[in-house]
Amino acid sequence: MGSAHPTGSILLLDLKLWVLTLQLNLAKPLHRYRKFKKTRTQERADRIATLAKQLDLPRASLAGNTDIQFVEERDPSPALPLNPFQDPDPYREFTYPTTLMAKLAIADYLGQPLAKLAVEHREFIAALVEETLTKKVILERVRAYFQLQIRGEANADCGILSVLLAGHPKLKNDLRRPTMEEIGSRSTILNLEGMVGSQREYITWLIDACGSEGTKLSDVLTVEAVDILSERLRTPLQIQQHLMLAMEAAYQAGEKPVTGAIVESVLSKQIDELEPKLTRHGYDLRGLAEQFHAKPAEIKLFFRGQLVREASALPNPARTKELTDQMLIAGLPI
Repeated sequence: MGSAHPTGSILLLDLKLWVLTLQLNLAKPLHRYRKFKKTRTQERADRIATLAKQLDLPRASLAGNTDIQFVEERDPSPALPLNPFQDPDPYREFTYPTTLMAKLAIADYLGQPLAKLAVEHREFIAALVEETLTKKVILERVRAYFQLQIRGEANADCGILSVLLAGHPKLKNDLRRPTMEEIGSRSTILNLEGMVGSQREYITWLIDACGSEGTKLSDVLTVEAVDILSERLRTPLQIQQHLMLAMEAAYQAGEKPVTGAIVESVLSKQIDELEPKLTRHGYDLRGLAEQFHAKPAEIKLFFRGQLVREASALPNPARTKELTDQMLIAGLPI
């Protein structure tokens, strides 16, 4: 049993309706093949839903609902209060912020509350913190004032342990670093300039002390040789070493006294460069790399004036200036 259909034939098989489609030459159940026709209300609702989705609006706003009110779009995130960052005062770390903080630091240094001190001691401390809040000045004057009374009368007979540190000029700069504040603030630094500015007198004394009796400076060195040695060299070790090398070279050449040309021949060409200069002050390559957060190879290129960008062979003046400024701030003699 069957009947005609626009796109196929309808068959009744096993009490079920099937549609034989002409396009695919395939039979399908009628309930899966046919499309139910929507009413006008349903079609209008579908069009409203599609339009609302395109306009990114709620569906009820297009369905004639008068209860919906449109408001202006606002920023959902509330305005946050702005607190501008202020750079810390670079000099504040060298001073106590208040007299109270200074007194607490003195109490910590003395190892006992200030209330336990004698009246005259408390008056001295009060006058001191009113006069200055500089950490170094306060600790130095407190140490000098109390001396054997630092730990109280019970320990007055024990004395004070003083530690003497001797080193290159680098030691002074290290004690000034913030990480060494606890030691640096309690230290009194004495600079031994040595014979800077007195190289000529040292050479004269050295020849007089080491030469035979009656030997004059002019018998050993010419005026030009003395000028070169005193201008180019800085330390006693340098002068002794180069005097010995110059005398050996003069002996080999059969010349007496030692001339300026002989001295020039034994002087190192790199003696006045930055790397040996910093080495004489106690700064080695590894220490510089750690202190200024750089690679050893980068420090070497900086010494040679060949610092370049990582991705190219072009000079890198910005990085060179950055390292120079950091070294100057740290107190390096560059």
